[in-house]
Order: sequence, then C-alpha cells, then structure tokens
Amino acid sequence: MGMQLMPINAALIRKMTNEQLVNEFNQSRQNIGLELLRMGAILTERKERPYEGKFTEVIEREFGFGFRRGFLLMKAWKERETFVGKLHSSAINYKQLESILLVPAEDRADFIEQEHPEEKTAREAMQAARDYKALKAELEAEKKARADAESKNAELESKAMETEQRAQTDYEQMLMA
Repeated sequence: MGMQLMPINAALIRKMTNEQLVNEFNQSRQNIGLELLRMGAILTERKERPYEGKFTEVIEREFGFGFRRGFLLMKAWKERETFVGKLHSSAINYKQLESILLVPAEDRADFIEQEHPEEKTAREAMQAARDYKALKAELEAEKKARADAESKNAELESKAMETEQRAQTDYEQMLMA
C-alpha cells in the first residue's frame, strides 16, 4: 500500500491566476489543523475497536505512524473543546498543536490568547508553551509561599496573643497576692 494522494489537477493549477494560487494555497493551509484533528478522531475510533497486542503496535503497524504522535493526535481530538474555538486560525501544524497540548487544559484559552501559538513557528510555539508553563509554576510557587507565610504569620500572631494573655493573667494574679 503506497502513498495515495487526492487527485490533483495540475492542469487546473497551471491555469490559475496568482491570486487564485494564493487563495488555493491558503485554503489548503487552513485545512491542516482540521486534518490533524480528523486523524486523532480516526485513531481514537480505531482504539475503541478490538485489536491484538498493545495499541502502540497497532498505530505503528496499521497506520505507519509513531505511537507518540498518534497519542498526541488522540489527545487533541479528545480535548479539542479546550482550544479549537480559541484559535485565530485552523492552520496549525503538528508542533503548534503539540505546544497547545503541553499547556494544562484549564490554561489553554489563556495561553492561546496571550501567545497566539498558531502565528508562531513550531520552535517558537514550543518555547512559548515551555515558558508559559514555567511562569505558571513560578506563580503557583509564589502563591503557595505567600499562603504559607500568611499561615505562619497568623500562627505567630496567635502565639503572641496567648503570651500577652498569660502575661496579663500573671500580672493580675501578682497584684492580687
């Protein structure tokens, strides 16, 4: 089973104006992200059907596709609601899609709005995702440290109040004696 392409009418392409060529190219480009999701849907469906052995082997044997990429496409399909409506373009490539999925689902809309990974090169999109995750982790660590400090402060204030109350009680007892 060799590679099969959809019929391409080269004669028709030769007759197109430059503007038509650009429009046709951009239309094909817009479909890339949708095709990646479609591939994820197909793999997800295949996984639901009976198979022998590990599904990683099925992906490689039946689809001629690496299991890591296959699982990423399946994840994209399953979690599509967390990012599809937020993208400014469906012209995303595999690495841009991977960068979006690197970010936790609850943060994807914010990441897409701030970073626009669909407008970056694959390398820039991946770096933006790494940076975003690192910044989020740093902010979470600061938030935790602040909460810990506030808790410690409240504990110290409570101990100070107890000490003050004991001192007041001791003072009053000393006056009565």
